[in-house]
Amino acid sequence: MRKLFLLISVWCMICYCDGSSNGAKDPSELLPGERDISGWMQSGDARIANDPQSLYNEINGGADKYIEFGFVSGAFQNYESGSFNFDIAVEIYNMDLKENAIKIYDNLYESGFTEVSPPVGDRAREKQSFLGVFTVEFIKNEFFCRINAINIDNDELVQAKQTTFTFAQTIVSKIK
Repeated sequence: MRKLFLLISVWCMICYCDGSSNGAKDPSELLPGERDISGWMQSGDARIANDPQSLYNEINGGADKYIEFGFVSGAFQNYESGSFNFDIAVEIYNMDLKENAIKIYDNLYESGFTEVSPPVGDRAREKQSFLGVFTVEFIKNEFFCRINAINIDNDELVQAKQTTFTFAQTIVSKIK
């Protein structure tokens, strides 16, 4: 009987303790709160996607790739500051496994991104568009995250970049 218990315990450890889980599979728990980043407040309620249809509703035509690569759930939140003209939009996707997060990261690659070294999380990249948007994408364990600074004035680009990385580091710190 003891051997059976030991065998079951070892099997559970192998199946459920692979080091990639953070204990908080709900990506909404990783969203920065009102007090996490000084000067930034949530704008509206967080939007949650827990199934393919709600993901389609949130990101329109881009949902197919996420679903193909193991999408479990997603959380979306906008932030605003009284000090800056730009806003921040955060997207966090639980892809179930680190391997799936890597696949979505590798398969969503668009031109213009530059890898960030050292990365935020396991891997990270950034992109500045000509449309007043600065984007940081990163993976940490089973999560794929995208942070956009939107409506950036030219004189706020440096601050927008710093802010997106502050948001990214805050999210990474919540993933254990």
